Amino acid sequence: MLPDNSSLVAVPGSGTYPAASTTAPMIDVFNLDGTGQACSSLPAGSLTGDIALIFRGNCTFETKIDNAQAAGALAAVVYDNVSGEPLVLMGVGAAALPAVFIANADGLALKAKLTNGFAVTVQFTPGPHYTSPASIANFSSTGPNIDYSIKPDLLAVGENIYTAAQKLDSNGELYDASGYTLTQGTSFSAPLVAGAAAVIEQARPGLTPDQYRSLLINTADPASLVPGTAASVQQGGAGLLNVLSALNATVVAAPVSISFGVGGGTVNATSSLTLTNVGTVSDTFQISIAPASSSAPVPQLTATSVPLDQGASVTLPVQFQASSLTPGAYEGFINVQGVQSSVTTHVPYWYGVSSGQLGHITVIDAPIFDSAGSQDTVFFRVTDAIGIPIPNIQPSVTPVTTGARVSSLTSVDDAYPSVFAFSVRLASQPGINVYQIQEGSLSNTVTIVGQ
Repeated sequence: MLPDNSSLVAVPGSGTYPAASTTAPMIDVFNLDGTGQACSSLPAGSLTGDIALIFRGNCTFETKIDNAQAAGALAAVVYDNVSGEPLVLMGVGAAALPAVFIANADGLALKAKLTNGFAVTVQFTPGPHYTSPASIANFSSTGPNIDYSIKPDLLAVGENIYTAAQKLDSNGELYDASGYTLTQGTSFSAPLVAGAAAVIEQARPGLTPDQYRSLLINTADPASLVPGTAASVQQGGAGLLNVLSALNATVVAAPVSISFGVGGGTVNATSSLTLTNVGTVSDTFQISIAPASSSAPVPQLTATSVPLDQGASVTLPVQFQASSLTPGAYEGFINVQGVQSSVTTHVPYWYGVSSGQLGHITVIDAPIFDSAGSQDTVFFRVTDAIGIPIPNIQPSVTPVTTGARVSSLTSVDDAYPSVFAFSVRLASQPGINVYQIQEGSLSNTVTIVGQ
């Protein structure tokens, strides 16, 4: 809460917080350390009786919060270092100072208002606040898969999960003295989908595993990368899980998505699509194509309407033929609508033409925490803008943190296509270990916390 009675949305960290709010002058840590990040010790007493405004980046949330507390702060407000990102739940480790996380835009606006004596009120008790479900978490994986198939298959809620927590081990996972916590991750979206599968099987017994899978995937709602911006099929798959549609759908598809692979500007690829009537009555199913771009070429099917008795199936060839394609993704949905059904079945399709230009360095697997001095392995690959690997490259990896080492960098293409692996040794002292991956002008960093 600001002096003008306006308020900002904040997410408390993973620690335990007082029920009462804290009101005090706010101090920008930039005025104390020149970075605003509180990654090193702050002058003794420099935040006594104040709330610290801290910029995200370059060290753990725990380090920032501990340094603010050591300087006398009553609380900390950390603002994001990336514009437009969804709010995250800070993993604060053993840090005891109450702290919240706010968006980059809110942090910059707050920073501009700070004057001597500018007091704010920080409330730590979670309360209701609307958040749009029409966005994809920044930690969600994207496709294509290593075989150029479409991944993910579908999306489910994985952020702003208010759930039961354990109260026994303050250093353990999902600890909160209240018995409840706000959290996030695929560890929550995955069981939501598993639970949805159980609901559908209970309500609609007798189908095959592949048919249940199609009901879950192909009845999903359209996905958005952010509100107002549609997700690509390699970002959102078939879309956001909709259990009600899955319960009421009358047709299933095999496969659940169609990738025509990766190639050049001329393509002539054929796949097939099998539709099965899993409804209770005979029906006629209308088939249409909805490309992501209205000017893009689309797959062709041999029929736009098929009658199917209850339990009957039909297999249709699907051909994607085009020439003079520019680099990019050619994608969309094959929509199947029963005349007597209110649910549309959506089957995503995709074809990729590589630009051959550097687009992303994607870290596939890396530890977040490990013991100081330990050895770890990190896996990554280098792709163009739509996720197609760049061939014939020789990336480099260098340690940024003093005491951290890189012992090897190798291609593991024989086991994991287009993937590189590098082995690191963490510094012998606890703290942040940063490693920089470089390929041409493209770079990315990996941060591992030594404990």
